[in-house]
Formats: sequence, structure tokens, C-alpha cells
Amino acid sequence: MSGSITTFVLVYVDDLLITDSSLQCISDLVFALKTDFLITDLGSLHFFLGIEATFNSNGLLLTQQKYINDLLHKTNMQLAKPVKSPMATSDKLSAFTGNLFEDPTLYRSTVGSL
Repeated sequence: MSGSITTFVLVYVDDLLITDSSLQCISDLVFALKTDFLITDLGSLHFFLGIEATFNSNGLLLTQQKYINDLLHKTNMQLAKPVKSPMATSDKLSAFTGNLFEDPTLYRSTVGSL
């Protein structure tokens, strides 16, 4: 369809991400939303829901480097050595051996973040 406009609005709780090929359409929508809601326009996309967005000549690059670095810092694992995935099948895990977690909620939170 020639002349048609498509606007995408991604809503997550109280966060909005608006995209359109026309900056004027985005501005008009933000203006209309401001008449009924208290919103803050943060400008161009840089970070949303744990995803970093970088625009370059090839398009849009989406990464979660900051999210992972923050998770490693939260769990004090910045210097941990990587392991291959899937794990080696020769390693046997047991619920009855090894060190207990000082804070099981940190473990649950970390696993839930993955």
C-alpha cells in the first residue's frame, strides 16, 4: 500500500517503546498521549527491558551485555571462568554434596534472571 503508515507501540507495564518510519507520527502520538497521561519522553532508544540498542550503518544492534555484566556483578562472578554448554555428562551433581548457599534467595533470583 502506497502512502500507508505503520506505527508500532510496545507496552510493558508503565514503559512504552514507539517506532515509526515518520518522526512526525511519533511526535503526534507522544503529544496525544501527554494530553491524557503523565509521560516522560526519553528520546531515542538506547536501553529497554535489559536490552541495549545501538544504531549503526548496518541497522540496529541489540545486545544484553550490560544486563549480563550487572548480573555477574550482583552475584560476584565477574572473574568466573566460562564453561562449555551443554555441561559435560561425566560430571555428577548431587543435592547432598558441596557447599550450601549462604543466601538461597540470591540463587533463585539469579536463575530467574537467566
